[in-house]
Amino acid sequence: VTAMFLHGFLLHIVFNMVALWFVGRAVELYLGPTRFLLLYFVSGLAGSAGALVQSPTTPVVGASGAIFGILGALLILEWQATGRFAGQALTWIVINLVLNLTYGGNVSIGGHIGGLIGGILITLAFGSWRRGSHRNIGGLTVEGAVGLVVVAAASVAIAYLKVRGLS
Repeated sequence: VTAMFLHGFLLHIVFNMVALWFVGRAVELYLGPTRFLLLYFVSGLAGSAGALVQSPTTPVVGASGAIFGILGALLILEWQATGRFAGQALTWIVINLVLNLTYGGNVSIGGHIGGLIGGILITLAFGSWRRGSHRNIGGLTVEGAVGLVVVAAASVAIAYLKVRGLS
C-alpha cells in the first residue's frame, strides 16, 4: 500500500512527479479532484497488486503504478471522446512499456501493468456514474465498487498462493 509514497532515489521521484504533472493535470480537470484522487489511489493499489502477482517477495517502491493508471484513464477518456484507441495516451503507454522492458532493470512490470489495468477499470466505472443516482458510492457505481473489491481480493489471494507455493 505504501509503495506509491516511497521512492528509491531523487531522480525516481522527480521522474514520477514530472509525469504526474503532465498527465495528471488534464485527467484531473476532466474527472474533478475527488474522482482523480480515487483514480490515483486505486491505480496505485492495483500497481502494488500487480507487483505482488509478478513477484510476491520482491519489495517495490514508486508511484509508477498510479501514474500508469492515470495513463489508462487518459486512454479511456480519449477513446470515449473519439471512438478509437489512437491518442497520446496509447503512444505514452507503448513507449514506456518498451523502454521499461528494454532498459528497465529493476522496474516492476507487474506494477506498471497492474496500475494500468486499475486505472482503466475505475475510469470505465466512472463512465457509468450519473449525478443524483442512488446507486453510487463516492462517485463510483455500486457495480464498479464491487468489481474493484473483487479484483483487489483476487490479487491478494493470488499473491498469497504464490508466496505459499500453491500456484
